[in-house]
Amino acid sequence: MNALVTGASGFIGKYLCKALAEKGHIVSGLDVFDEKPMWCDKYFKADITILDDNLVSACENIDVIFHLAGKVHALAEIKADIEQYNLVNTVGTENLLKAAAENSVGKFVFFSTIKVYGEKIPDLDNKKTPVDEQMETIPDTPYGQSKLDAEKLVLSGNYIDDVTILRPCMVYGPEAKGNIIKLIKAIKMGIPFLLPEFNNKRSMVDVRDIVRAVILITEKNEAKNQTYIVSDGKAYSTKQVAVAITQALRKKQSSLCIPAFFFTILGKMGDWVGKIVGRRFFFDSDVLNKISGSAWFSSKKIERELGFKPDYDLEKALPEMLKQEENKEC
Repeated sequence: MNALVTGASGFIGKYLCKALAEKGHIVSGLDVFDEKPMWCDKYFKADITILDDNLVSACENIDVIFHLAGKVHALAEIKADIEQYNLVNTVGTENLLKAAAENSVGKFVFFSTIKVYGEKIPDLDNKKTPVDEQMETIPDTPYGQSKLDAEKLVLSGNYIDDVTILRPCMVYGPEAKGNIIKLIKAIKMGIPFLLPEFNNKRSMVDVRDIVRAVILITEKNEAKNQTYIVSDGKAYSTKQVAVAITQALRKKQSSLCIPAFFFTILGKMGDWVGKIVGRRFFFDSDVLNKISGSAWFSSKKIERELGFKPDYDLEKALPEMLKQEENKEC
């Protein structure tokens, strides 16, 4: 199989390219950087926001495209960010679909996001079951909207006959970036985690399990024209994540915590400051929701239809993640 991976230089892209190569597939990578990633057999430097000969050439003789490239969600969004979400995530996806159709590419796998459901799913904290693919998609951020618009192009644009949408939960694993790594570094430095137990539920998934899910999608006919959420099957509260990291680091857990009402007040103050300065404050109600709110999702559909079962959870992945961070510091 000849595979094209967009965003090949990225975190998930690297793991996916290596996994495809290990299975004997020929892997072409596409990204905006000059340097060819060592895990790609071929490499195309191309900008998906421009439909040109370079993008079309990248799709030549390709059997399946894994589309990971895009503009990720920014905490403090400005007007320029909003315009870029549409340009990169929506227009860029359409350009790639057109280039793929011109070359008669057989399959297209689109990496979307759970943000298509919105940041604040009604009554999720009170639900006894996680959100699944049947939940209505009502994105409330420009990022989520741009991804949903791209999904519609993939599924209903009539560019490729065989397509699949993947909606991963928050991703962790060796070499990961983002909030978990920031938390690891903070706890490692001895900064105590003083948040209370909000009893929220957040779903996550190891990058290696995402790759396993993607490989299954290419192997199973049942994945055609389907949408799948992928998680590790567990629900973590913010406090539980911090405790797991503290234990993995063999640090002493603090018995102190800051009352929940303090964060509510701080969030409202942040909203007020943001309105005055015209840009989001570093802590506002949206940040509070990420800390205390739930983002609980089910991957039962992909388990049932494709036989997917996660190999990792956060506790199992943490030792390797900590070792990777130590290697970076050496």
